[in-house]
Amino acid sequence: MAGSRVEIRGLREFQRELSKVDRSLLNELRTVHRKVSDLIGNRARAAMGASGSAKAARAIKSRATSKSAFLDTVAKPPYALGVIWGQRKRSGWYSNPRYASSTGRQFSDWVGNQWDPGEHGGEPYYIGPAIDASLDEVERIYLEGIDDLTRRAFPD
Repeated sequence: MAGSRVEIRGLREFQRELSKVDRSLLNELRTVHRKVSDLIGNRARAAMGASGSAKAARAIKSRATSKSAFLDTVAKPPYALGVIWGQRKRSGWYSNPRYASSTGRQFSDWVGNQWDPGEHGGEPYYIGPAIDASLDEVERIYLEGIDDLTRRAFPD
């Protein structure tokens, strides 16, 4: 049985350089993710503030790790999750049975929690549009970050 061999020139050197990736590069990756989460978070908070929900805007928190960028939503103030995600039923003072016949809405419709960024329909209020409006800038931030990281790892 005849064997075959494939040789990729420069593969060993490439693997050696990859193994030199250190903790500082992971920190730089976290910095890139932080830029992305801050950009989108700031836009979502600004949109909420412009619509009169400035206190609820504090409920959107930007967070980043070396693997991903995140926007967290917290229930401080308590009504903030209703502003961001909507709600099906009434809560707080509006849940009192005397308001059961009221046709008024306390919050917008519930959008659900099974949403993927870039998908339309069921997106969280303020956050979904902020992501959609930021896609070009997010792409630019990631490309610049990748260029910087590869330039450091492979200066040639």
